[in-house]
Amino acid sequence: MGAVGVDIHAKERVLNVMFPIDTEGGVSKLMYALPYIKESRYYEGDYGACDLIMDLETALENIKLTDSQKRIIELHYGEDLTQTETVRRMAEEGFEITQQGVSDNLKTISRRISKFHGEGLIVE
Repeated sequence: MGAVGVDIHAKERVLNVMFPIDTEGGVSKLMYALPYIKESRYYEGDYGACDLIMDLETALENIKLTDSQKRIIELHYGEDLTQTETVRRMAEEGFEITQQGVSDNLKTISRRISKFHGEGLIVE
């Protein structure tokens, strides 16, 4: 008898399952993995990655982030800085924030994105 070529783990690799954007944990995981997901658009032709990135960008445009929150995202996720490094860099740029403030903002951002996608609403 021959082996069957069925991929029983395919669903585990689907981005929407790996990074459920309607949950805070899924959003957080997505933000950390975003550079790799962006690469998979180009190197693997992954349309699921394109959809996921568009969903995230739509949420970020609609949840009305402050300049400080936008900068936290750029530094912490985009430049892969720790929360402490993010605080230092923001202080150099004139923002006054503590490490706890960065942590709280990251949680707030994840919660607002997940709520936006879970309810389909613009979150204030």
